[in-house]
Amino acid sequence: RPELLTAGAADNSLRMWSSDLHSGELSALRGRAGHAAPPTLVRFHDDELHVGGGPGGQTHLLSAGGDRTLRRSSIWSAQQDCELSQGRETKRRSMHETSVRERRLPPVLALASSQRRERDWANVVTCHAGSPVAYSWDTTTKALAPHTLAARPAAPITAVAISACGNFAFLGSAIGAIDKYNLQSGKPRAAAAAEERRAAARRAA
Repeated sequence: RPELLTAGAADNSLRMWSSDLHSGELSALRGRAGHAAPPTLVRFHDDELHVGGGPGGQTHLLSAGGDRTLRRSSIWSAQQDCELSQGRETKRRSMHETSVRERRLPPVLALASSQRRERDWANVVTCHAGSPVAYSWDTTTKALAPHTLAARPAAPITAVAISACGNFAFLGSAIGAIDKYNLQSGKPRAAAAAEERRAAARRAA
């Protein structure tokens, strides 16, 4: 039966629906709550394992919302749901902000994840509104990972990706530059400036 995933309901929940093939009517299959504001970004956590009998890639969800949190949810058991901790950053900002929400990282614009090296090092990368820094997360510790990844030169990061091997993160900035980072060490490995990319495109043409 066709299934549909929705986010941003009045109760800030994620819901999965099943559609009847004959009547087209929707029936609720399951729902997940936890966000204090409507979810704005939802992605299946890249999952090559067949956990709980589910097909690969459809076992966990990562979601970000207007409450500036990042959550991981299981489509099978709500007991596995959790919010990934931003403790390191909220403590750093606590001297200047009185609101809990304002002490959190800016809203998430995009995220990438991989389970390939999940037990070894950071396996989620996010970029945030207006920020020249991307953040790495560890779903094993359910918290921010030690390394932050900066765009070079500094510019708001608008896109992120993780390599198929799970070793590298890629950042795309608003000025068209691309940076490659090692997720284990947090060190930069390569970069392509916007001018270099335009020159390569001209040569290819």
